[in-house]
Amino acid sequence: MLAAEFRGWIYQQLKVNVPYLTMLASTTTLTMLSELIAGKLLEA
Repeated sequence: MLAAEFRGWIYQQLKVNVPYLTMLASTTTLTMLSELIAGKLLEA
């Protein structure tokens, strides 16, 4: 449930769509998540 809220907040604030399964993966770290978001922001 927290992942869904965080994903929604990321989209509202940054307009970046982070895959839900990426957020739920046990191997995903905050560093990886921030790099994914930064990469998507640079693409836009």
